[in-house]
Amino acid sequence: MAQKHMECPVFRPTLDDLRSKTFEEYIEEIEPLFEREGVCRIVTPEGWTPRRGGYDDVEIDLPRYVLDDKN
Repeated sequence: MAQKHMECPVFRPTLDDLRSKTFEEYIEEIEPLFEREGVCRIVTPEGWTPRRGGYDDVEIDLPRYVLDDKN
C-alpha cells in the first residue's frame, strides 16, 4: 500500500510577530501546528534580519524546522 504524502506546513510570520517575541518563543508558539509532521518551513518577512551571532545559543528541543528567507 502506498503511503500518503503529507505537505510540510509553511508559516509566514510578520515583522511584528518576530519583533514581539524571541525566535525561540515563536517556535514554541507554532510547534503544536507542525508537531505531527515533525518539520515546518518558516518564510521570513521582507525586512527581517537574522541575529549576527546566529542561533547556536538558542536551545530548542522541538522537531526540526527550516528557516527560509527567500519568500
